[in-house]
Amino acid sequence: MSEAFSIGQSENGYFIRDAEGTRVSRVFRCEGEAEQELARLKARTDRVHRIERRSCLCCGRGFMSQGAYNRLCNDCSSAGGPPELDRLSTSTVRDRSKWGVRAHG
Repeated sequence: MSEAFSIGQSENGYFIRDAEGTRVSRVFRCEGEAEQELARLKARTDRVHRIERRSCLCCGRGFMSQGAYNRLCNDCSSAGGPPELDRLSTSTVRDRSKWGVRAHG
C-alpha cells in the first residue's frame, strides 16, 4: 500500500501524489516538508489496511479484519446485526425501554 504515494514537484514547490499521479496534498515549499507528509500518509495508510484479528463491535466475537475500517464480522455485517437479534420478536425489538434507549419527545 505504501508504494501508492510519491513526491511530485511543481513550479510552486513539492506535493504528494497517488499511484495515478493525482495530487493528494497541499503544495509544500521545501522537499523536507513533503517527505514528512509522505511518511505520515504512508504510516496512516499502512495502519488502516493492516489485516489482523479484531473483536466485532456488534457481537464481540473475534474475526480477521481487513483493516481499521472493517469492524463487523461477516455474520453481523450480512445480517444487519448480531445473531441474537434474530431470536427476538418484533414487539420485543420495538420496545426500546428494554434496550435502555429512550425516545425523544
